[in-house]
Amino acid sequence: MQLPLGNILFSALKIIVNQVLPIVILPYLLKKLGDFNFGLLMIAQTIALFGVTTVEYGFNLTGVRSVALVRQDPNRLLELYRDVNLVKLLFCLLCAVVLWFAQWLFSLDTDLCLAITAGFLMVLGSALQPNWFFMGMEWFRQISLVQIFSRATCLVLIFFLVQGEGDFLSALALFFAPTLLSGVLLLAAAQRHFSRVAVAPYRVDRPRLSRLVRDGVDVYLSQMAASLFISTNTLVLGVLSGPVDSGRYALAEKLMRGVAVLSTPVTEALFPRVVVGLQADLHTGLVFLRRVVLAGGLAFVVVAILSYVFFDFATERIGLSGGGQIKALFAVMAIVPGLIFLNNICGTQIVLGLGHARLFRNVVMVSGLSLVGCSWLFSWLWGAPGAAVALLTGEVVICVGMAWASVRVVGWNWFVRR
Repeated sequence: MQLPLGNILFSALKIIVNQVLPIVILPYLLKKLGDFNFGLLMIAQTIALFGVTTVEYGFNLTGVRSVALVRQDPNRLLELYRDVNLVKLLFCLLCAVVLWFAQWLFSLDTDLCLAITAGFLMVLGSALQPNWFFMGMEWFRQISLVQIFSRATCLVLIFFLVQGEGDFLSALALFFAPTLLSGVLLLAAAQRHFSRVAVAPYRVDRPRLSRLVRDGVDVYLSQMAASLFISTNTLVLGVLSGPVDSGRYALAEKLMRGVAVLSTPVTEALFPRVVVGLQADLHTGLVFLRRVVLAGGLAFVVVAILSYVFFDFATERIGLSGGGQIKALFAVMAIVPGLIFLNNICGTQIVLGLGHARLFRNVVMVSGLSLVGCSWLFSWLWGAPGAAVALLTGEVVICVGMAWASVRVVGWNWFVRR
């Protein structure tokens, strides 16, 4: 098994545009919008992430796996594509209803309601874009180019149009619009591909759709629990401490996750091949993954040290308020990117790649629940630093859990070189 270098390159471009560039723009938005409005923006994004997780329903893993296994059969591939798109749109409609009902039930502040409504653009975009299909086909180039265009266009407009607190509406629209724009463009590209395939008209098959939903429920619950790692602390701090502390913590966490996504191009590009490779030759596949772990672990140690050393230099150049507190929070979370990388190899690549979705779900859900408890307790006791400690605790728990799960699936040979 070899590293798919071309796919890794395009996946890296996609990650830079989708996750790194937005992180670069966050300090600018904090400076221009002020602590309070920026905190509202972060809370809205956090709520939108739960909707995105629901709409995706784990298809970024199960869909990729299914496409990789049936992509040689155009008819089965098109049937899968239509089924997944229909399920995603139905979940998007469900999210819209829940969002409207929650705003009515809790009588939320007008500005917060406006921010949450704008965040729904990201949910709708996720429902439309068939990333799972392109990744399963290993067409990373198309995803990268479309998302580069969408994200770069909106980021440039943010720099030109958002100049102060009075531009809050423009900031909301431009911050959440890229996902919707890329969703429309990728959907059009997928439809163009399938227009060349001569197949029968699509008919809704309820048993088939029910089976698709049942097959994905374990991964969905796992990813919803994983969303707790990303979202819980920001929401808890918003409730306990207000938008200011919540916004500063969210920025520190997003900077940390900007480091963590450095491994995503490799893990995303590997997953379709690992699924096939482990089933063809388990021993060879595990030897290969062990080498990836050793190289990646060393790289993350170096990156964590460099990120901390140059943090002050970067914040001083952009005139970021609250830089000292943000740096302290970042320091607590500095080893989390390495833990996330190990979790992906042990959990996603091995446990989920070999079809043990329920075991994967159980580990993630237990870890997610542990983070929720720690988040409320530590945030109540220590505020934003407590939230950072809670995140670190949760990641350690899931890392240990995924390592145990991988041993249960493939044995100790996975860790022991022979």
